[in-house]
Amino acid sequence: MSATGILELIKALPKDEYRVYFTSPSVPSADQRRILEQYAADIALIPNGGLWTRPKLSLIQMLAAEAKANLRTAFHIKPQIMLRQALKQWQIDLVYSTSVLINDPAISARLMGLPHLWHIKERVGKQGITHFYLPDSLLAQAITKLANRVIVMSDYIAEFFAQQQQMAKVIKIADGLNPAEFDSPQLVAEARALRQRLGIPERALVVGLVASINSAWKRHELFIEAAAQIHREMPDVLFVHFGPIPQQDGLHRTRYLSLQKLASTLGVADRLLWAGEVPNIPVMMASLNLLIHPTAVEPFGRVAIEAMASGVPVIGPSVGGIAESVVDKQTGLLVEPNSADALAQAGLELLRDPDKLERLGIAARQHVREHFSIQRHVDQIMKVIDIELSA
Repeated sequence: MSATGILELIKALPKDEYRVYFTSPSVPSADQRRILEQYAADIALIPNGGLWTRPKLSLIQMLAAEAKANLRTAFHIKPQIMLRQALKQWQIDLVYSTSVLINDPAISARLMGLPHLWHIKERVGKQGITHFYLPDSLLAQAITKLANRVIVMSDYIAEFFAQQQQMAKVIKIADGLNPAEFDSPQLVAEARALRQRLGIPERALVVGLVASINSAWKRHELFIEAAAQIHREMPDVLFVHFGPIPQQDGLHRTRYLSLQKLASTLGVADRLLWAGEVPNIPVMMASLNLLIHPTAVEPFGRVAIEAMASGVPVIGPSVGGIAESVVDKQTGLLVEPNSADALAQAGLELLRDPDKLERLGIAARQHVREHFSIQRHVDQIMKVIDIELSA
């Protein structure tokens, strides 16, 4: 999961009421560490992995990955010892887990009798992206028994618990952002500068995809196929992909090269820019006129609310988390899932109608202010924390 959501929460929590301590299974990036050192009282690196999530690999590869993970964690013994020491040293009152991929904090909290909030940001189970060794019925029971409350970002995520009749502890709280960061006067100039660096003409219409190439479920190929159709009707439109470009040989690099080949085959290679990663998300979003997010299995889709906060309409599937944040025909367009044709037709509808594109962008910005502000998110999280601490 992206760390953006938890970092925004840490920044926004009132410092006179909460002291935050942060554990991470890997070394935070420079930007993440800068925020954590400013807002968290302390940071600890604690390994995790093994015997919980099931890698989608061949049997031999899966066994190798499990052996490596269990060696690193000594079959979860090492993280349990480290977590117990940290929780005691920090005098923790409540444990807050930000991903279902890691279960060690949940186990430690239960063993130490501490209240535990499990913030699930992934669609789990047989129908989800993330797979586990436990069957769905036992997985739902394990999660709910190891948590005082289960927080989900969307109804799409909650469906898993509803299907297993485990909704008693589940509450939906959508992620939030600071709208002011996406609506400042200097963003226009910074976005213009970014477009210049990318060689994009000032008045060009730009359609974007923001998605890691490492995540094949983001369906980059649908974006490219839709781009090719739009290009045939509107040759001057430019398309840009934002996200890290795999440099090392391997599965992800191979996928990147295959996507480039697809763009070339469909005749859109010279209109598609692979812009790489842009750390300043508001500037990146402000450089676009339209965002297309193709995946039908998006758990929430923070990228959609970031685009809308920038006044950029969003086109996405009518299912999954995107369908809960984008209001069809008001802040963007929702279309048939897994259809490049549907994405292309929706894109052409908006790109051919500048007034409608602008109108939806204005409504999108207001929608985020009203429903996805970081203050709204923090208030809801704090309410749950306070209830559990006073129980």
